[in-house]
Amino acid sequence: MIEKIVYFINELEGRQEQIKRGFSLFRSAFGMVLLSLIFTYYWEEEIMDYLRIPLLEHPVYIAVFMLILTICNPFMEEWYWRLFLMKTYKESQNYRFLINLFYASFHFIMLLKIFKQDWEFAIGFSTYFMSIGGSFEHIREKYGFITCLMAHYGMTLAASLALLVVYKSQLQ
Repeated sequence: MIEKIVYFINELEGRQEQIKRGFSLFRSAFGMVLLSLIFTYYWEEEIMDYLRIPLLEHPVYIAVFMLILTICNPFMEEWYWRLFLMKTYKESQNYRFLINLFYASFHFIMLLKIFKQDWEFAIGFSTYFMSIGGSFEHIREKYGFITCLMAHYGMTLAASLALLVVYKSQLQ
């Protein structure tokens, strides 16, 4: 047990440099996601007709969902998928692919429901999650856990803000 805690603490070495790089990647991830969502804003009605996202729920539900999505989820994903599992399996190349595959499969289940059982979209977006999982793993290895976490926060925050815009438009 102590051994597992020690490798987590070791990930916090060089915090200042990690935070500096993390802010840079946060801005990049946030900007890329936000820019792509601005383009999709023009097709909002068509997108909402195609997706099955429960946005017409009570505002408290939406607020709690957004809080969990933007604060808890990135930390839990980075800690579990890219720190705990990778360190547990000694960062073996064979296990790295499997861990990223399971990460994508984990998202596939949710995406299949969101995309109204459309397998092509769910598989396409799961492939994206496998790719982004590999990118986050590379960032964690090269620049540290905090940097990786901040990049994930940037991407998630932009996606959450886009969901709030869609939610607001659905109320009108």
